[in-house]
Parts: sequence; C-alpha cells; structure tokens
Amino acid sequence: MSSILDRVGPEERLAVTDPLCGESADPVQVMCVRGFRIMRCRRCGLAWSDPHLADSALARLVYTDRYIAETWKAPRRRPLSSRLWRAVRGLFGPTGHIEKRWAFVRRWLPPDQPLDVLEVGCWTGELMAFAAHQAPRWRLRGMDFSSFAIERAREAGLDVGQGYLEDAGLEAGAFAGLIAWNLLEHTRNPLEFLRAARCVLRPGGRCVLHLPNFGSPWARLRGPAWPVLLPEQHRWHFTCRALTRLLEASGADILHLNSPPANLGTQTYAVVRWA
Repeated sequence: MSSILDRVGPEERLAVTDPLCGESADPVQVMCVRGFRIMRCRRCGLAWSDPHLADSALARLVYTDRYIAETWKAPRRRPLSSRLWRAVRGLFGPTGHIEKRWAFVRRWLPPDQPLDVLEVGCWTGELMAFAAHQAPRWRLRGMDFSSFAIERAREAGLDVGQGYLEDAGLEAGAFAGLIAWNLLEHTRNPLEFLRAARCVLRPGGRCVLHLPNFGSPWARLRGPAWPVLLPEQHRWHFTCRALTRLLEASGADILHLNSPPANLGTQTYAVVRWA
C-alpha cells in the first residue's frame, strides 16, 4: 500500500520555517518516517516533519473517518505488560482517555464556575460532551478543521465551528479557558496559534495543553517505530525544552509543565496564562 506522501502532489508539499529561529535555524535530519524527513533545529531543539502537507491534502487524506479507522481504531491486542500496568494505574486514577483528560482539565478550570470555555481541535466532541455533564455551568464552544469530525460533533448537539483559531475572527477576551488537547503538533505555526490563544483569552485566562513528548525515553528508544510519530498529521515534534522556549516566546506565564513517568513520559501536560 502506498504511503500518504505518495498521493500528494508537489503543490501540496509545503516548505517549513522554524517559528522560533526563522532563517537562522540550523536543522539536521534525525530520521525518516514513511517518506517524511524529521528535522530538528540544533539551536532551539524544535523538530518538524518535512514537508508539511497542505490543508487540502490533510482534508482529503488524513482528517477523515477512513484514516482514523485504519490508524487508530483497528483492533489491537495490548501486551501483557501493558495490560498489567494499566490495571495498576487504575488503582490510583482514571484510565479511560476522556476521564483522564477531564481529571487534568478540571484541576485548572473550575467546573463549578460559570466559565466560557473553547476547545480547539475538539474533533468529534467527546471531551466537550463529557465536560457538559461534569460542568453544567460552563458555556462550551468547539473548533476543528475536519468536516467529518464537525458533522459528528454537531449531530451530538455541540456548538462547533470549522477552521483554524488564527483565522476564526473570534472576539478578543471572549473566553476564560482554552483547551488544546493533542492540537499544538498539528498547527500550521505553533507560535501564531499561541498568540491567537492569548488574544481570545481574558487576562489571566488559562490555556490547557497536551501533546506528545518527542524527547521522552520511549520516543528515543522506538525511533521511527514510535506509534505517536505520525508525520503526515503531526507537523511539529516537541521536547519539553523546545515547548518551554515556544511558550516563553509567546509571552506566556507557565503555570504547569511536565511529562509524568506514566507511559515513560510520552505525554506532556502544560497550563499557561498571559497577563
């Protein structure tokens, strides 16, 4: 079966500019995955997939129900070690992916207060629907790029718009909270996204981020076989150091940033706010 990159023409392969170092970036190729080069800047540590796919290619080949079914929803048998570790973790906290997301979000966005909350990259709205029950005083809005995902979310009665936050034209200071779960790695330019988030948040409003940790021991051990390394959709690959530099470049005050030892630190959680 041909790779996604084989089905993308030259006009849909975009050149990449390091948002932190710009023209002074000093990139080196660290691996090749399904035809994509994974580049890393030796100055700032930010890594990216080269080339980036244009929005038209993403809409046609990646952000679809077929791609999700083939990539994520195919039946998988977890190894015994994984199942045992999951059982142990269940003794100390939730193990379902939506429950785990909510457990972190509610620590930083009080569920008992009447907050305007925007989830960017809400996909089919699973977290929004869960939050609507857990925090009935919230006024929730969502946004995503995928037509397929938005249709599913709207069928569930959720208020979801289409597009990128940077182009949405939302009112400045409209939200007290913004959730970007597994979203920053998909953005066209992560620094521009953070600046747009700063604009739509009220002063002191909190932005909750979650993304894969490209610098984790598991990512380094697995290399190109790391299952979270999806260069056709993940345009950017963040270590904690690179993410910290990016957040600081946006002027953010970092309230929380860590990669917990569960899952060998493969996930990074961050919460920021702007003055």
